[in-house]
Amino acid sequence: TARRIVRINRAFVLGKGITIKAEDPDTQTFLQEWWSHRLNKLKANTKRWKDEDTRTGNLFVLCTVGATSVLYVRAIPSESVEEIVSMDNDIEQEKAYKVKQGEGDTKEYPSYEHKGDASQFIVHFASNRPVGSAWGEADISPMLPWIGRYASWLEDRVRLNRFRNAFMYIVQMAGADVTPEKKRARQKEINAKPPVPGSVLVTDPSEQWGIMSANLDSFDASMDGAAIKKNIMDGAGQPMHWHAEGESSISTTAEAAGTPTFRTLEEQQDEFFEWMIELAHIALE
Repeated sequence: TARRIVRINRAFVLGKGITIKAEDPDTQTFLQEWWSHRLNKLKANTKRWKDEDTRTGNLFVLCTVGATSVLYVRAIPSESVEEIVSMDNDIEQEKAYKVKQGEGDTKEYPSYEHKGDASQFIVHFASNRPVGSAWGEADISPMLPWIGRYASWLEDRVRLNRFRNAFMYIVQMAGADVTPEKKRARQKEINAKPPVPGSVLVTDPSEQWGIMSANLDSFDASMDGAAIKKNIMDGAGQPMHWHAEGESSISTTAEAAGTPTFRTLEEQQDEFFEWMIELAHIALE
């Protein structure tokens, strides 16, 4: 479910991919070289970048000057960034980033505004950033606990229905000559060749066959599952019918319900495009 939410978000924000254009021909030629460079491949990588933003609320782009003919850009996982160093009097003016390099090692990279002569620097983009915080917040974070509960609920339903159909044979042997050894021998014989479902079983009067099954009530819990899923989709801002849940609405109602979703996605699209434009300006500079 979480992966599906992220992929749908990316599909609507980026569509089949984005391109960047400039009015000046020379600038356009440079930007196209930078955008499609074999080490940048931004047409493909921007999709992964949007997924990272949806999952973490942050996008850290490590920029390297001089490694190629154009600015070399590579996103680094947000979980690798241990600390964002900001100005003492303004948390939104970021100076540097401490990034994990290996076992207990960290490396500090300057921000673009404070790079000086450094050949490497980081550009940080954040979405849903609360006031007074340098970090963004992921769109999907509030739904993760409920996605986990939905998965647990679904797993419980599968297990319950599985054990409802599980059974075992009970064979009662009668007679004065029945000994524990004879019982064990008969049990071993039946286990070696148990009755096939649908077959005809003929026994002698000294044996009585029966079936033992779990007495589990599998009540209709569809309303519970639908309620959890609605809560998840409400947090994701996506209609239920985007996730194989038709609900009970007509197409007109579904179209009207999609208005808040599309406006939210449009805002995300504008924000992500602004990030790419800012990165293009940095590449030009």
